[in-house]
Amino acid sequence: MNTQNLLSSLTPKTVLRWLALMMLAIVGTATSAIAQTSPIEGAQYTIMARHSKLMLDVLGRSQSENARVSQYDDQKELGVQQKWIFETEASGQPNAFRIKNFNSGRYLAADLDLLGYGGTQRYISQTALTYANESQVWCLRDAGKGFVRLQSCDSDVLRDFQPVYLDVIGQNIHNKAWLGLYVQTAPGYQQMWKLTAVNVVTSQPIVVGKTILKWELYCQTTCNKEETEEVVTVNGTESTISTETKRSITNSIKGGFEYAGISAEASHEQTDETTNAQSEAKSFSESMGRSTKNIVKFDTDKFNIFTVWQWVAVNQMSDGTTLTVNSRKYSCRPDANPPTYLPGSPDDIQACHILRP
Repeated sequence: MNTQNLLSSLTPKTVLRWLALMMLAIVGTATSAIAQTSPIEGAQYTIMARHSKLMLDVLGRSQSENARVSQYDDQKELGVQQKWIFETEASGQPNAFRIKNFNSGRYLAADLDLLGYGGTQRYISQTALTYANESQVWCLRDAGKGFVRLQSCDSDVLRDFQPVYLDVIGQNIHNKAWLGLYVQTAPGYQQMWKLTAVNVVTSQPIVVGKTILKWELYCQTTCNKEETEEVVTVNGTESTISTETKRSITNSIKGGFEYAGISAEASHEQTDETTNAQSEAKSFSESMGRSTKNIVKFDTDKFNIFTVWQWVAVNQMSDGTTLTVNSRKYSCRPDANPPTYLPGSPDDIQACHILRP
C-alpha cells in the first residue's frame, strides 16, 4: 500500500486507537512493576479508597447485569459484595487484570464510548465476562505507600489524549458517591486504592500449558443432529467448565498455539499471527459461553459428504489432563481423511456444498 492510500484509509477512530496504544505503552514503560501491591491470582481482596476509607461496593449486594458500583461502608461487617477477585488478563499490558465481584461473579467495567470527547464518565458497573470487552480490563499502577491506581486499559479510550483512572468524582467522602474515569490528578488521593487480602489462595490454579488446534471427526455418513451443545470434553468425558478455566484457555490461544494436521501451505497463509490468535480466542470463547441446543444438518444425499469434521482446541492442562473445547465450525470431506486446510479458507467454504457426481 502506498503512502497516499495509507493516509486515505485512516479514520478518526483508527488514529485515536493508535494514539491510545502509544500512550498506554509509554505509561507501561514508565511504570515499574508493582511487586509489593500486585494481587495474588484467585485471592479475594477489598479495594479501599484512600481519601474516604470506603470500600468498592456493588450497591444493594445486587447480582444483576449493569448494577452500579460505588464506594460504601455498612459499618457492620464486610459484605460479600465488597470482595473482589483479580484475574490476570493476557492483554499485552503490564499488570493487567479483570476484577470479578465475589458476590455476583460479574466484572468491574465502564461504558467508555464517550471518553475522549470531553466530560467525565459517571457510571461504573458490573457486567458479565466478555473477553472482547476491553472496558473490563484494568492495569494496576503504583501510587506509592502501598496504594495503586486502577487505569482503564481499553486501548480505544483516552481523555484529552491521556490515560484515565478509576476516580471518586468530586473527591466525595460519602457512601454511594459516583465513581468515574478521569485523567491523573495531583495529589489525586481519590484515585488511589488500597488492596487488602481477605483470603490467600495457597494452591496453584490449573492452567493451560499448551493448546493445539485441529479438525476432529464429528460424524460419518449420517450427519443430521439436534443436541444440547457439548461445551468441553475432559479425557473423553463431557464436563462443565469454570470461568477460571475458560479464561486460561482463551489467554492460551491469544498467546499462541500449534496446528495439527494442517498443511504447511495453509499455515503459511496466516500472515498476521496476532490477529489470527485473537480471532480464534474470540471464537472459542463464544462457544464456551453457550448452553443452547445446537442443530447441525448436512445433506449427505445431495452433496458429496462422507465425513464431517469439527474445529477443536485441545488443551494440555497443568494437572496432566487434556481438555478439548469444541467450536461451532465444521467442514466436510468426500472420504475418511481429515481436512488439511484452515476454517474459513476457500476450500473450507465450498467443502459442504459439492454436489454428488
